[in-house]
Amino acid sequence: MGEWPPRLERSSARQLIDYLRHPYALFWEGYKRHGPVFRVKLAGQPEWVVVGEPALIRAIFRESADTLYGDSDALKAFLGEHAILFQNGERHRRARRVL
Repeated sequence: MGEWPPRLERSSARQLIDYLRHPYALFWEGYKRHGPVFRVKLAGQPEWVVVGEPALIRAIFRESADTLYGDSDALKAFLGEHAILFQNGERHRRARRVL
C-alpha cells in the first residue's frame, strides 16, 4: 500500500470553519502547500483526499466500481443519497454506463 498524501496542518475544527467560510480558499491553500493531492479533515467528517490533477481524476473514475467505495454523509447532503458516487457494485456500473 502506498503512502498517504500530506494533510493540512490545522485542527479539524479549524478546517471545518475555514471550509464553511471559504471552501475554495481552503482547497487553494492545500494545493499551494502540498500540490494537486492532499488530505483535509473537517470536524465530524471522515478525512477527504482532494485531487486536483486531471489525469489522476480520470484514473480514479476509470477504476473498478468494486475497488472504490464512496460513503460520505457530508456529500450526501449536497448530492443526494442516490448519486452515482454512493452506488456500489452492479448498480454503480449501470449508472456509469448511462453517463
